[in-house]
Amino acid sequence: MIEVLKNRQSLLQKSGGELVIKENPFIAVVVTPIMRRAFLQDISTEMVFVDSSGSCDQTNTCVTFLFTSNKTGAIPIACVLHTAQTEAKYTLAFASATEAIEVENKKFDPKVFMTDDSASERNALSAVFPNSMLLLCTFHLCQALWRWLWQTDHNVKKEDRRTVMEMFRNVLYAPTLEDSEEYYDFLISNNIVQSNKVLYDHLENLWVRRKEWCISFRNNITRGNNTNNYTEASIRIFKDIVLQRCKVFNSCALVDFIINVFENYYKRKLLEFANSRRSKPQIDYRNMCFRAREINIIYQRDNTIFHVASEKDSNLFYTVNAKIAFCDCPSGTGGKFCKHLCAVEQKFGILFKTSPVLSVHDRIQLAKLAVGHSAPEEFYKNMDSNTTDLENSFQSTNSVPAKVELATAIDLQVNAEESESRFKKEIIRMRCEFNRITSTLETNQSPEATLSIIKFNALMNNLKTPSQILNFLEAKNRICGRKSRKIRVQPTSISRRKNKALPQSGRIQAGRPSKNEKLKRKHSLGSNISHNLPNAKLH
Repeated sequence: MIEVLKNRQSLLQKSGGELVIKENPFIAVVVTPIMRRAFLQDISTEMVFVDSSGSCDQTNTCVTFLFTSNKTGAIPIACVLHTAQTEAKYTLAFASATEAIEVENKKFDPKVFMTDDSASERNALSAVFPNSMLLLCTFHLCQALWRWLWQTDHNVKKEDRRTVMEMFRNVLYAPTLEDSEEYYDFLISNNIVQSNKVLYDHLENLWVRRKEWCISFRNNITRGNNTNNYTEASIRIFKDIVLQRCKVFNSCALVDFIINVFENYYKRKLLEFANSRRSKPQIDYRNMCFRAREINIIYQRDNTIFHVASEKDSNLFYTVNAKIAFCDCPSGTGGKFCKHLCAVEQKFGILFKTSPVLSVHDRIQLAKLAVGHSAPEEFYKNMDSNTTDLENSFQSTNSVPAKVELATAIDLQVNAEESESRFKKEIIRMRCEFNRITSTLETNQSPEATLSIIKFNALMNNLKTPSQILNFLEAKNRICGRKSRKIRVQPTSISRRKNKALPQSGRIQAGRPSKNEKLKRKHSLGSNISHNLPNAKLH
């Protein structure tokens, strides 16, 4: 097996990757060309997500994934194959991964590692990366505590479990240090906790490690990434798409799947984003613009500092620094793109680096990440040199026809008189369009047209305020056609059904079971907590 892996090692090195092989104990670190380019583009210097998975081959080899993130989601840095999930094996695995990832004088030393609460994995990371900060995934922390509360030997009453969990979540998601300490004092002084020594000690042990999981202690370094879901989703992709829910024969086959299938999957994904074939960035930006449409910007200073009013409290203001794309609101602290940054971006035409919109530079970087330096930069540049990235994002977000003359936010803010004249001109144009539509309908009278006009007039009658009218104009496909008729089944087939929760007139849904038919416990942790039910295991 080692000889076969050494042959793969020479082939991978020729294509720009790296394969490090250790025999006693067995360790194989796979760094594909995309992983190498991701490391060289400096997108792995801030935060790296780490998680392990077993049951991938017949010999039960453990696969540890190292991922970073960008606007498209998770990007792999390395895949480590080792024999067991012990602290000693993890230490050797991470040391070998560092050896494979580093090139020339460029060191692999991320500022933050995000993991679940695996003691052996975290101790190994501390030994190999002493300068990095280790953070806990908030989802896995809540999931572990909820399962701990449901264990009968801890003597927590069923009616008290939800109360304890909700108080702990207040501590977890407290926006400031003072609030988290206040919520913890309230939790620890509760009668439920005071009457249960085991629960009291468990919560105290968690509080000692509060810097690893409490949001208020780390909100300025995570850029909004408080869970390890990037690796969870990527491992699901690896097992479902790459391995197709099957175990491979041995570690050699596992390395082949990583080098070929796993690499090609991320290559296709990155090219789809670079070629604007995925609408996720546009959808995220459109949703953010919808939330930021009524936010008021009070004043600005030197086109770099903006003071934005809060939606909930008119006396509260947040400061936006355009140079570093930073907002001091609870959501934007740490560099996450928030609605206040979006409001400044819309009004003043500034495209921040943290915005979900993919600029020309972002698309070029994604193409180079997928195929290397052979990616043609001219192909991704704007055909019109006078068009900015923000104008392109507005056009793609609002889906305005090409023949309509567009005005950017900057154009309408330059001169108030010009903006007023533009508004009057468009109002006259709207009136002309309505006159044209009504004159066209007058020449085509029919009962169907009368019914449609009645429905439209009723819809227009509901638009009372200017904000309702503007929301209607921005909406897409607001007026929907009549739903298609349901295909019904024979009465005898309904009488033969054993499950009475199934629909009584339609056919049974093919494929995945319908919502009414699902009898299994939900995988939603928040839903299970609110209904005071034990959480289902995901894997």
